[in-house]
Amino acid sequence: MSGGEVPFVVVVFTCLVCTGIMANFTIVLPLSVYWSGAMLADAGIISSYAIGAIISLTFWVRYDSSSIKLCYLNHAFMVIIGNVLFAFTPSIDQWWYSWLARFVLGLEGGAMYNANLALISLSNPANRVKYLAYYQSFVGLGLVLGPAISATTTALALGFTSHPHSLRTILAAVF
Repeated sequence: MSGGEVPFVVVVFTCLVCTGIMANFTIVLPLSVYWSGAMLADAGIISSYAIGAIISLTFWVRYDSSSIKLCYLNHAFMVIIGNVLFAFTPSIDQWWYSWLARFVLGLEGGAMYNANLALISLSNPANRVKYLAYYQSFVGLGLVLGPAISATTTALALGFTSHPHSLRTILAAVF
């Protein structure tokens, strides 16, 4: 690391982790009204990701910046498991399964702690603000991508005319 710069590969994988976590967190928002029809169950499905992320911190805090590669590999493993489970939610069509799949997917969420830690510990104080700004932009990108991906795939699968709100969600995410 020369001049307090974080290695480019760490920045790239931090971007993938943070953007992916926030996209996975927000991808359900445009579709939440279709799940159960009961506001409490829908809120539980949405919040189950956050519950998983909070609980997963007990696992993720064991990694420090020297083991960031292993941390990011474990994150990728959790993403695969969680997204495969979540992919089956339409065919299983039970609120408890949706809740469980979102909870398991949420177990990836605690890795944002490690991504932030890596940027802080690998940068010097003069460059730290720059890397924290990158981190925040990765989070923001994920917040935009989640609903946009959800609305786009819904519109493509079901047609823009039968779900006109999908187009509004895509446009809102872009702007």
